[in-house]
Amino acid sequence: MDLEQFWAAIQSALDSFGIEMTSGELMMTLGIGAAAGWIASQIVGGKGGIFRYVIAGVLGSFLGPVVLDFAGVTLPTLGMPIVNEIMVATAGSVVIVLVARIIG
Repeated sequence: MDLEQFWAAIQSALDSFGIEMTSGELMMTLGIGAAAGWIASQIVGGKGGIFRYVIAGVLGSFLGPVVLDFAGVTLPTLGMPIVNEIMVATAGSVVIVLVARIIG
């Protein structure tokens, strides 16, 4: 599978969920996910590959706002918006990693 086929498969999957995303937005999402997943693994301990970091981080970016809202935590503005996005995704990723350990 070459890069064009891979991108077409990703676009098809996103379209099936009704998500419209440019390649730049997708790369930003994956980058934030990788950073958040890696930070979560440093917090919780353990190791994984870039694929696990991205999965935990992207899932964490959806779960993070819910977790922080439930806990009543409001993050201060940490400068650039991407830093806040990474921190929120990291909070969700920590929960994802801990739940995965409990289940597995």
